[in-house]
Amino acid sequence: MLTDHYKNLCDNIFCYLLVSPLVLWLVFMDDKELDFCIKSFKKNGDNACYEKIYRFFFKKIYRFVFLNISDKSMAEDITVDVFFKVYTYMPRVNLSSVSFKPWIYKIARNLIIDYY
Repeated sequence: MLTDHYKNLCDNIFCYLLVSPLVLWLVFMDDKELDFCIKSFKKNGDNACYEKIYRFFFKKIYRFVFLNISDKSMAEDITVDVFFKVYTYMPRVNLSSVSFKPWIYKIARNLIIDYY
């Protein structure tokens, strides 16, 4: 399951999101709202916007990772790593809703490659 390393990294309010994928519920987001959330998180560190992004993309990224490695616990760990990297690097990267989607999948793909 999740290592103590990841649990120690979760000092902010998203600890429950990063550690417990069972907290999720269905979230719909169009490109305008995704753009707004990206800009708001980058500019103000708006955690509510990051939460929307997390909830919208979590199942998609988890499914992508699981279909590539076929190991449930490792897929969960890699998915957490993906969102930790998104949280860490999103303020530094110039993104829009169009470029965000391939970017998050590229992070997932690179972590899958690192797993093998």
